[in-house]
Amino acid sequence: MDIFFEDDSAASWRLQAAGFDYSCLGAGKSLLASENFARLAGLVRERAARAVFDDSYSRVRHLLRFAWSPTERREAGGLRRARPGRFSTEAVTLRTCTACCR
Repeated sequence: MDIFFEDDSAASWRLQAAGFDYSCLGAGKSLLASENFARLAGLVRERAARAVFDDSYSRVRHLLRFAWSPTERREAGGLRRARPGRFSTEAVTLRTCTACCR
């Protein structure tokens, strides 16, 4: 989530789902970052009534591939214990566009 301030065009905040301290959600805090992030976005919308929200990125993101071709790479996600005596490996596929998402 990117937050830009009208009175200071140089100031902005970028909140990322991973690694964010969701303690501001109090009793509404979940164990999953994805749920917490959605709740945080809802809280910001509720508290910043005069703010303009643009959540179109997820709907138009696929159009970026015409301007910047996406790159894809696989990374090892590490070893994970599936159950006692049983382990599995994970792989993560990361997609980024070559120009804007470095």
